Amino acid sequence: MTDQSTLFSDVILNPSGEPVKQYEIQHGRLRTLLYSSKPDDISAQLRVRYDEKQLVFAFGQGVEAVALTEQTVEWLWHSFPQKNADAGEFSESFYTYLQHEARSIGKGDSIHAMIIGALTREIPEGRIWLSWLGTSGLRVLNHRRTPLSLDEGLFPGEGWSPANGVSPDRIRPHSQVFSIHYVERLLIFSSPLRPLIDELPFMGNAALQRVAEAHTQTLPVVLMDIRLYRVNPDPGDVTLQYRWENFSQAVLSWTNSPRATGYRIEQSSSPTFDEVVIVADMTDARQRVHTVQPPSVGETYYRVVPYSQNMPGTPSNPIMITPIQLVPPILQPIEWGQHGFVVTWSKVNQANLYEVEASPDSEFDSSQTMTFYRGTDTTFETEDIQPSGWYFRVRSANSVFAPRSPSQWSNDVQAPKRLPVPYFESVTLARIVWTPVRGAQLYEVRQQSGENNKNQKIHTIEGRNFYEPAKQRPSIYQVRALHRPGDDLTASNWTELVVVNTWLEGERATGRIPIAVPPIEMEDTADALETVETGEPDEDTLELRRKNQMSRTYRRLAIGTAGVGAAGILVLLGLIGGPRLGIGLDPTATPLTRADRDATGTQVIVNQGNATALAELNQQIGRIVSLGTESAFRANQLATRNSNLIEENMGNTVLLDSIYQTATAQANEQANLQATYAADYNGLVATATAQAINIETEHTQSAATATFAVEFMATYNAQAMTQVAGDYQATIDALESAMTPTSGLPVQRFGKTFGFQSLLDWWRQLWP
Repeated sequence: MTDQSTLFSDVILNPSGEPVKQYEIQHGRLRTLLYSSKPDDISAQLRVRYDEKQLVFAFGQGVEAVALTEQTVEWLWHSFPQKNADAGEFSESFYTYLQHEARSIGKGDSIHAMIIGALTREIPEGRIWLSWLGTSGLRVLNHRRTPLSLDEGLFPGEGWSPANGVSPDRIRPHSQVFSIHYVERLLIFSSPLRPLIDELPFMGNAALQRVAEAHTQTLPVVLMDIRLYRVNPDPGDVTLQYRWENFSQAVLSWTNSPRATGYRIEQSSSPTFDEVVIVADMTDARQRVHTVQPPSVGETYYRVVPYSQNMPGTPSNPIMITPIQLVPPILQPIEWGQHGFVVTWSKVNQANLYEVEASPDSEFDSSQTMTFYRGTDTTFETEDIQPSGWYFRVRSANSVFAPRSPSQWSNDVQAPKRLPVPYFESVTLARIVWTPVRGAQLYEVRQQSGENNKNQKIHTIEGRNFYEPAKQRPSIYQVRALHRPGDDLTASNWTELVVVNTWLEGERATGRIPIAVPPIEMEDTADALETVETGEPDEDTLELRRKNQMSRTYRRLAIGTAGVGAAGILVLLGLIGGPRLGIGLDPTATPLTRADRDATGTQVIVNQGNATALAELNQQIGRIVSLGTESAFRANQLATRNSNLIEENMGNTVLLDSIYQTATAQANEQANLQATYAADYNGLVATATAQAINIETEHTQSAATATFAVEFMATYNAQAMTQVAGDYQATIDALESAMTPTSGLPVQRFGKTFGFQSLLDWWRQLWP
């Protein structure tokens, strides 16, 4: 299928190059990513080879990833699948290659994971073959950006190694085939990117690189993201494609023409465009998307004509917007409703109608299968008479553009058969409370009491609280939910046993057994009673005990009060009837003797005095007690005040300590500064003194030098003057001698004697 002379292009990811790269190729827009925290890590590689008609790629992960992907791309390029090859044939071909040719790259037993793919545009609608082993790092999106179904399950230990081939034995690589007409996006990625696979198609290059840097682990981060072009027989200079935006509008989009300055969208009722209707003129070449609402009847064709400076180019291929290819909704779990069952499903943007079908069997082959709902909502509730346990499924439809092409049926979901079991929230001696059950209209409370639980009674109530305490204790309770009165088929199971018990006075009293979620498991009533007898009393039981104790105390107090009253009555009767019986206390009304009466009167007076003294003593004791109470109160006040003063004093002490520490620190700092200043001052004084001494010494030396100079000058001048004066005197004497006419005789002048023999001798004496 491949012409060996055809020129092709290779895309090889470079670990040391730019992480994210983008290409515009004949098959779509290709974006690749390779990032590793270790520049020399080559344990993951991706290679792509393509020409104008076909494309192949290989992704490998393992120690031999580079050699494996290189050899696999060569094999796949020269062994391109046949046009009619299905997924099984492609998988078998890949398996044969891995078991034989691929094992020549090495001898190690290290496990490798692989994904390969082949794409051709030479058949109608195009085709993509995919196969993978040891990894499920691939995702295929349709034009609605919805992932297409793939077999992502892997076997334990699944992979390939040069030594062992495909592991485990007797398995084949996963494989699937798609039509390019239904595929918009293909993503191949390594395991570190799996948590972000839903966001990857919408990330820009800068964001993708940041994500790769943040998620790189022991394995390199690899991604191949290709946005495929639609396959058209004659695309021309511009390739036009479309997608449905909603149930009534479609979006036209086309590839870029490098020399175009604008585009014009044309509409016609025939593919030859004999009659043209201009839909839009776009003067901005960057705008390559337009929304249209095609007619609901008849055939309508669209094409895009590129323009360059008002000069039209070759029109694009004409396309007819076919009926909407609808996807089935996703049916949610069915729940009980107020009357029947509530059926809910996901919304399909391109649909304006939904159909719900129900059947007693999962194959929907029963004669009772019927359409329960047809409308625009995404939820509905069945009637109250709907049987439980039926199966439901839903599909989407477009009554405007695809009235005869509804989507496939969704997955079937079975309605529940019975109501869920309620759980006890609170169990006390006064009432029992349980959780509400959705879909329950009534609740039944089963009460058992007596020896061997012979007495049994069923209470039917609408709420979820039971207030009737058991008259005979202990009593055992159970609750179940009813969808409708008397409907045992849909009623929930009975809850676990809960025991409410109170013993009479003199016996041990315990309370309830709290039942939480999940409830306490008890096999029978005997176990429940044993749990009551051996369990610890709870707060309600303790409260009941306190009330019983108080009741007994009140009874004893009443009995004591009655006894005192009776004694008082007897005393009063004695006082009244005593005189008649001769035993009264009045000394004048008794048959006693005079001495006895006097003694009795004296005793009465003494008793009265003692009573008076006792009353005074009681008053003094009361005053003392009052004084003591007041003193204690004042002492308490003084103690409180003293405590406050102590706390205040402690606070002041802490404050004073803080102030003292601060003042000490400041004083030390001041002393240090003063010492520093004193040292600097002394240094300056010493320097100034030394400079003054030096100046004084220099001044003295200068004065002495000046004096010496003056004296030397005076001496010199005096000597010079003396010598000159002597010279002058000698000259005068010589002249006088020369002028005296005495020949040969000495002449004495100015204390000197000169003998002049001749003028020459005189001259010699003057200047020896």
